[in-house]
Amino acid sequence: MNRSTPKILREHWETATRATDPLEALGASNGFWEQWAQWQGTLVAEALKAGATWEQIGEAMGTSRQAAWARFRTMVEGDAAAVPSREQLSQARQDLREQLRELHRRVKQRDESWRVERARALEQVRALDGRRSQERAALREEMMSLRHRFHALHEHAHGAGGARRLMRGPRP
Repeated sequence: MNRSTPKILREHWETATRATDPLEALGASNGFWEQWAQWQGTLVAEALKAGATWEQIGEAMGTSRQAAWARFRTMVEGDAAAVPSREQLSQARQDLREQLRELHRRVKQRDESWRVERARALEQVRALDGRRSQERAALREEMMSLRHRFHALHEHAHGAGGARRLMRGPRP
C-alpha cells in the first residue's frame, strides 16, 4: 500500500526545518508532533482493521500493548468525548468556576446561618446562667435563714438549760 504523507504534516515539517527564527521553528515542530500523533492514530486504525492486535501495535511502536491502547484507543474508537476540544475545555472551566462561585456562596450562607445560631445559643446560655445565679442566690438565702433559725433555736435551748431537753427530746 502506498501512503502519502498528509499535507499539513509536510507543511509543519518544512516550516520547522527551514525557518530561520527558532521560535517559528519551535511552533511548527509542535504542530508537526500533533499532526504526527494523528497520523499514527490513522495507521493504528488501519493496522487494527487489517487484523493486527494491540500487542503487535505496541511491539511495532517499541512499547507495551497497554501503553499503545491507552495512547490510541480514543482515536481508533472515535471517542470524541474522551478528547475534548479547546471550546469544550473552555466551557468546562467556565462551568467549574461558576460551580465554585456557587459553593463559595453556599459556604458563606452557612457560615452566616451558623453565626446567627451561635449568637442565639450564647444568649440562651447567658439566660440559663442568669437563672442559675438567681436560683443559687435564693438557695443561699434559704440556707442562711435555716442557719439563723438553727442558731436561734440552739441559743434559746442552750440559754434556758434546755439543751439537754433538746438532745433527749420531750419527756413522757
